[in-house]
Amino acid sequence: MRLSGPSWAYTPIVPLEFQHRTTREGIEGMERKRQLPGPDGNPLHVTEVGFRATGEYWNEYLLDDGTIARVKLVVVNVYRVDGQTDPKGQPVYLIESNNVVAISASEEGGA
Repeated sequence: MRLSGPSWAYTPIVPLEFQHRTTREGIEGMERKRQLPGPDGNPLHVTEVGFRATGEYWNEYLLDDGTIARVKLVVVNVYRVDGQTDPKGQPVYLIESNNVVAISASEEGGA
C-alpha cells in the first residue's frame, strides 16, 4: 500500500486564539483559530473544525492490464473560513486530505 501526500499543503502562520464551544452536554472542545495562506498569497482566517469519520470507502478500478487500483480519500483536517460564505450563503470549508492508494497487480500486468 502506498500513501500520497496532502492534496493541498499549508503552513500555519500563527495560531490566533482558542475558544470553548458549549453544547447542551457542556464544553464540547476548543475551537482553534489559525491563519492559512490563501490561493492569492494573503492569509485566510480559519477555525479548525473537529470531525469523526463515519465511513471511509474505497473506489475500485479495474485497469486494462488486469491490475486493480483501490483509492480512498482520508480527511486529515477541516477548516471553516471565517467570515466567508458561498453564493448561497453557506459557510466555506477547506478540507485537508490524503489519498490512500492500494495496487493489486495482476500476473500479466504491472511489475
